[in-house]
Amino acid sequence: MLEELIHRVEATLLGFGRSLFQGRQEAAEVLPVAKEAPSAEPPDEELTRRRAELELFEAQATAVSQRLTENQESAALLPSQIESSLHRGKASQALVQALELERIRKDIDCAQDLLPRLEQVCWSIRYRIRQLERHLERDTTRKRKGSRGREDCLNKKRKRPHGPARSR
Repeated sequence: MLEELIHRVEATLLGFGRSLFQGRQEAAEVLPVAKEAPSAEPPDEELTRRRAELELFEAQATAVSQRLTENQESAALLPSQIESSLHRGKASQALVQALELERIRKDIDCAQDLLPRLEQVCWSIRYRIRQLERHLERDTTRKRKGSRGREDCLNKKRKRPHGPARSR
């Protein structure tokens, strides 16, 4: 039973560590992209890609936030459970609970470090999405005006009223 508990704790730590490392790695990959010069790909394709990235990072941020909340709730309960185990004379159970509390506190620290980074990445991606949307909107507006704009411009030149003749 103790061996199973330790195995579950190790497996949980390994999975959590992988998710943290993976999140940091992806965050490191996205931040430089957000600071780069405009992309060579068409704006509509980049917009689609950025929206997919945003969805991914928002999901990760939500998962980290939920995990943080759950761990904080667990960490609040464990000290009283450890104390209760000690009073009942179950030192081995208290030790397992103390190890679990230590693991949870480390997870909380990691999540508290990771969450602001993920939020920054999401903000950067949202900013780039807004830029791309404005760029596409300007292009669409220019294309519409471009087809009519030349005709309007020529008509204005032809219909320009002549002012009074200048006298010398």
